[in-house]
Amino acid sequence: MENEKLPVYFERLIEKFRPFMQEGLNSPSGLAPAAFIGNSETNEICVVGLNFPSDEAKEECALKIREIARTTEADFVIFVAESWAIEPTKKTECVLLTIETKTSDWLARVLIGPDKIMAPAVFEKTETSGRFSHFLGPKAVLN
Repeated sequence: MENEKLPVYFERLIEKFRPFMQEGLNSPSGLAPAAFIGNSETNEICVVGLNFPSDEAKEECALKIREIARTTEADFVIFVAESWAIEPTKKTECVLLTIETKTSDWLARVLIGPDKIMAPAVFEKTETSGRFSHFLGPKAVLN
């Protein structure tokens, strides 16, 4: 997939959300998963806190995100969750960020240092799959 730069609109949003993510990482319970469901034309954003005690709950959360995206005419969803990056010799704590638009997906694994400080986010354009993807339906094809 070609290495297309993340649109500035989303770079700015991620920087706005960074204190929220950092605060979550520093809390005793860690960073709670969340979805930021929005419309870039109106600048309206709905923040949805998520809870994953079971696979059934994960499925319900994914359906909830899709329903909110549909009813609010969202054109993007940003999904945030604390995760692990598995490297050849170790597991490293990270924040997983996905940005889904009607035409593209971007992914960043933001490594977390031992002092719980997040490294800068570096996004790659990619194709996502799984339960926490395709919130906006099939991708539109641009000419």
